[in-house]
This record gives sequence, C-alpha cells and structure tokens, in this order.
Amino acid sequence: MKESGSFTSYFARDIIINEAYYTVEDGNLYFTKSLEAIISDQYSEFETVLQQAWLNDLLTTTIYFDIHILFDRFVPNDSDEWNSLALAQATSYALMDFFNQYTYAEVTANMISEIAYTETLTFWSTLISAPLVLLGSWAVKGTEEMFKQAGTTAVKTLLKSLIITPVKEV
Repeated sequence: MKESGSFTSYFARDIIINEAYYTVEDGNLYFTKSLEAIISDQYSEFETVLQQAWLNDLLTTTIYFDIHILFDRFVPNDSDEWNSLALAQATSYALMDFFNQYTYAEVTANMISEIAYTETLTFWSTLISAPLVLLGSWAVKGTEEMFKQAGTTAVKTLLKSLIITPVKEV
C-alpha cells in the first residue's frame, strides 16, 4: 500500500496469468475469471487489504495491476486451419506495418511541403511588395507636396483677386 497526498494506491505486482485463467478463440484472449478473482488466487493479502479499507478510502483509491500473461507464441499444430490462421496474421501484420509507414511518410511529406510553400510565398511576396510600398510612399509624399503647393497658390490667387484688385481700384 502506498499513500500519496489524499489518494491511496494499492499495488498488486508480478501477477502471472497462465492458460488456466484464459482461453483463446479466433485470435482473441478471454479471461475465465475476473482480474480481481485471479489476483486474489495468487495474492491473498491484496483482498484482505481491500476488505479492511474504509468505504471513503475506496472512493479515492487507485488500484494498479502489474499482470504478466504467459502464452505460447508458437503452437505445435500442423493442421490446415492453424497454418491458414498463422499466414493470415503474418500477412495482416506486414500490411498494417506497410500502411502505417506509408501514412506516416505521407503526413510528414505534406507537412514539409506546406512549410516550404509558406516560406516561398512569404519570401516572394515580400520581395515584390517591398519596392512597391517604397514607390507608393514616395508617390504619396510627392502628391502631398503637390497638393500643398497647389493649395497655397490657389489661396494666394484668391487673396489677390479679392483684396489687391479692389484696393487698386480705389
């Protein structure tokens, strides 16, 4: 039993599950008993500790199982059914691995090409637009200056015609 803060964790370690506790049907593993029952068979103290824990403690308890399942990797069976199943499994694993690698390579290549496209587009658009922005700002400054001078000239002309010409007549 291990306590960390307000949570208590119980560890059931090195539990070995052999073929007496499971069956294999069509490539799937099925337990014949619940995990708690299997652990209780091999680690009697675990169930005792759980029974002694208060109800409130069980609500904040995390239970960890370290389970090792032992099964034969090679079955000495030469029937056509087993050979067919072994061939199907080996073929499916090879195909799954190929498509996994292909998908990973495709996603990586797309990501790299998108990054390269963005960098290239940014470079060329900056290279093209920077001189145009400079030319535009120069043109705006020149136009500003021209309008300023035109405004000044127009005001001078208006003042001459309104003030100086009537004064000369008098």
